[in-house]
Amino acid sequence: AVSGQVVGGRWKPLMHMFQNSLLRDVFATCGRDRQCFVKNDGMAPVDVDVKFEYWTLTEQTPIHEWTHSASLEGGVAATERFELETTQLERADVVLIRAQEKTSGTIVMKDNAFLRTVPKDIPGLKHPVSIAIAVSQSSDGTAMVTLESDFVALYVTLTTVAQGRFSDNALHLRPHLKHVIEFLPLKHGPPVDFQELTSTLRVEHLGSYIGNLTTSAIARV
Repeated sequence: AVSGQVVGGRWKPLMHMFQNSLLRDVFATCGRDRQCFVKNDGMAPVDVDVKFEYWTLTEQTPIHEWTHSASLEGGVAATERFELETTQLERADVVLIRAQEKTSGTIVMKDNAFLRTVPKDIPGLKHPVSIAIAVSQSSDGTAMVTLESDFVALYVTLTTVAQGRFSDNALHLRPHLKHVIEFLPLKHGPPVDFQELTSTLRVEHLGSYIGNLTTSAIARV
């Protein structure tokens, strides 16, 4: 093993974040002075809609939504630059960015979070968040973990001592929208220990280090 290597098949949360955004063929983000870009590293040209949702962490619906459309040539780092819309931006705690193929609606980049300041200076992170968890067992030896929050929860991360891996992690939850994750056995490993998974499953998110997190009892289905 080398420094930083994950032994046993587990992914670190950062790897999931990269898989969902930075290491996609199409990637979009924003930074200082409202400067944004969307780029295409795929070989084929693509028409994309980059969707922006402005959220305060104390409300259950976005305070503003808008879309930037771009036509990107194929090849390495075909890039279009633009500015983040200012409407309601000063009120927003976070802007969730997602990219989808214009015609089919296929998601080509999952949620990327643009925080307007460092987490300790975001007052909304102190707002209580409740995350409900339901775990069901599949006939193929995997488990399905369903998450649902009452407010926006950022970088939601699941851990367990059970042997296996989550299909997704370090993700963002929108209020009252269920998100289903698979817990898969390791290659050449034993089947998922359902009892151990449910008894040791833990959830945390960015606000749990600053504010409050209430997790409902884990329901087995």
